[in-house]
Amino acid sequence: MRNGWEKTTLGTFLSEITRPVMVADLTEVRYAGVRWYTEGVYVREVVPASEVKTKTLTILRRGDVTYNRMWATKASFGVAGEGVDGCHVTNDFPIFEVDTSKAERTYVELLFDTSEFQAEAAGRATGTTERRRLKQRDFLAIPITLPPLDEQRRIVDLIAAIDDAVDAAGVEMDAALAAKMSIADGVEGDATPLGELLTDIVAGASPSALLRPPRDDEVGVLKVSAIGDERFHEEESKALESSIRMPERARVRTGDLLMTRASGAIARVGVTCVVQSTAGNLFLSDKTFRLMPDTDKTTGEWLNTMLKTRAARAQIEALATGSDMRNLAQARVRMISLPVPELGDQGLQAGAFAELSRAADTARATAEALRSLRSNLLTVLLSGEHEIPSSYDTLLGEVA
Repeated sequence: MRNGWEKTTLGTFLSEITRPVMVADLTEVRYAGVRWYTEGVYVREVVPASEVKTKTLTILRRGDVTYNRMWATKASFGVAGEGVDGCHVTNDFPIFEVDTSKAERTYVELLFDTSEFQAEAAGRATGTTERRRLKQRDFLAIPITLPPLDEQRRIVDLIAAIDDAVDAAGVEMDAALAAKMSIADGVEGDATPLGELLTDIVAGASPSALLRPPRDDEVGVLKVSAIGDERFHEEESKALESSIRMPERARVRTGDLLMTRASGAIARVGVTCVVQSTAGNLFLSDKTFRLMPDTDKTTGEWLNTMLKTRAARAQIEALATGSDMRNLAQARVRMISLPVPELGDQGLQAGAFAELSRAADTARATAEALRSLRSNLLTVLLSGEHEIPSSYDTLLGEVA
């Protein structure tokens, strides 16, 4: 380990504090929560103080470190921001003050973000149920590696630059998808039932399956989650025993237009995607359809986008039946009405859809690559084995 770095514990720079407040003195309680996997501290709910049975709560202030003792195994750690300043927490959310002469608050957030820290925290949680609790003394005893403040600031700045790039890629992706749907929502043509644009709708079967994806030499059946809003997720499938035989017509093939038939969430009913590629060993489940376009009238790529428009989604949600499990029967799928222009115009529109989808895919891939870089770089930088040169400070000064 380099000079100036030390192996220590969280307790070196965190001190538990309390700011008790009597509930009787409040008119409302703004509860704060901490999202899993270091996704931040947020306002969980606001309730009238008269409905709160606890006599005292604790006030959370900007810059406080806090965590959910019941969900430490889910990396429920965070640093309070401006949006939760003045919120209230129960005893299950201990709060700590950061000694900023030793640690930057943002650096502490980066510590929480590492798989090494999260594994250590989960291992120190105790109890017999899934909600094992992490006691404060065990939290403060978690070992960490602490660099000097100037190097903490360099690490924070470098990771922030990657985060900014991830956000920019996300903005590009959202813009491309929004442009695609803007075009689709504006398509004009004769109102036509979907059934008149299809030659068939094929459903699958759902035999008893294993709780894992199939290997290369195994057959699998799709889960509903395999059909994403923008792409096919082949990994979202379950392996079948070798003795089970699925109907050949239900085999998933490249180019298929797939649709979800049933889900507990209405937003997941009637979702479509086109299979760009597949290994060929997957089959439709009874909760998924293959829509087979009449190629003299339309194409799968065009239908895929048009079935995501606001008008189509409104119809799908109105046509779905059931309460706990929402279901879209084949007869009702055929009833969905779409504006259908001439086939040549459809081709032009499909070309625009495809171009914008490619732009969104490129941005998505960039964001995923940057997230992977961030994770690897964070592990390397926080190990203390690699140095960001002090000349980086000059660059920081010029940018500022």
